[in-house]
Amino acid sequence: MKGKISAVIAVAVMATVFTACAKKPPACGDDATLGVVRNIIMEQISPIVTTHVGENFFSSLSAKEIKENLIFELPRASAFDDKIAKYSCEAKLKAGNRESIAITYTSQLDDKGAQIVSIDGLSPFNWGAIAGGLVAGVNNSRESALTPQQSQPPVQPAQVGTDKNVMGSYVISADGSEVTDQKTGLIWQRCAEGMVYSGGTCTGTASKFTYEDALQNGAAQAKITGIAWRVPEKDELASIVDMSHSKPTINLAAFTATPTGVGFWSASPYVGNSSDAWDVYFYNGSVFNLSRNVGNYVRLVRAGQ
Repeated sequence: MKGKISAVIAVAVMATVFTACAKKPPACGDDATLGVVRNIIMEQISPIVTTHVGENFFSSLSAKEIKENLIFELPRASAFDDKIAKYSCEAKLKAGNRESIAITYTSQLDDKGAQIVSIDGLSPFNWGAIAGGLVAGVNNSRESALTPQQSQPPVQPAQVGTDKNVMGSYVISADGSEVTDQKTGLIWQRCAEGMVYSGGTCTGTASKFTYEDALQNGAAQAKITGIAWRVPEKDELASIVDMSHSKPTINLAAFTATPTGVGFWSASPYVGNSSDAWDVYFYNGSVFNLSRNVGNYVRLVRAGQ
């Protein structure tokens, strides 16, 4: 897109000026208009994304990834003001794997013939939902693009053979199925739910659960085994993120064959939206809120003795 883009924010109205001159503003569904709307959105969610995921992730986003994960459905003009050459527009915005969010925006010309595009009416919750959807969508598409060799890192078998094998702060149980973190005292299941520890690694396919199903599964496992297994809280789950490792950001010697196709549910609800809960995405170590209806992996935990 040619021209210089600058943002102006006043009260609850976000406006970006597109300096390509025209006699009539581009319509609501034109690429020029939607491109500027995306730029406004990226400006607004930048602080949210960098806070939760990091500046490196935000700066790594390509124009293609942004366009594929900020999709405008059925953009149309709800009105046109001939006197000031102004379109009032509406559309459904689908951010990554989020449900569509209704947005309204305008496209008009200033007295010098420059296009002005503005968005209004979005709440802080809406901006957070858009940011979360974008991050989840980009992470999923990046994971899908990896080859099988890249997406499933080489297995690092456990050194089972004694009662306890220490790897960093981790101690592996005699049967190799549990990991005790000496820093927190928490005892973790070594494998994601659906996988089984066998032959020095976790085998099988990790199951995906909605948030409610994850909690119910944790309660069921506790009842069946007589052991107080549960879904971890957000901070507990984030405590096993290890940024010294990459893709996944977890100690594979302790948590062998950790899947990275989606995130892992925590038991922590998201206060900003009762429809969301916190998850941890071990592909890059990000901690984010997602819709409770999304299918995520689960790793159960219990308190130490």
